[in-house]
Amino acid sequence: MIDYLYYKKDFNGSIIPDEEQFNKNADLAQRYINTVINCKAVYNENVVADCICAVAEKIYEYGDNAGIKSESIDGCSVTYTDQAVKNFNTILKLYLPSSLLYRGL
Repeated sequence: MIDYLYYKKDFNGSIIPDEEQFNKNADLAQRYINTVINCKAVYNENVVADCICAVAEKIYEYGDNAGIKSESIDGCSVTYTDQAVKNFNTILKLYLPSSLLYRGL
């Protein structure tokens, strides 16, 4: 997982104020990105790390509900609002190469 030091120094993040909030939001961001790219990325690649940071910032900006429409605790399932998905996908398109976003065979 991307850490707060990476977020502050390498990504130059300033929106998320502390490590606890960052870790919470980065975890949600990483899970979302994994579902979109089918875990095709290696997380030491800066481009993916930066994408995680950018999505984590957007989740943080949504506040307590993080753009979540529904959640299942035992199944670890999260469904985001349509607007949140649109915003997250816009970020993914800015940061990730199209080969990671392609869902075909």
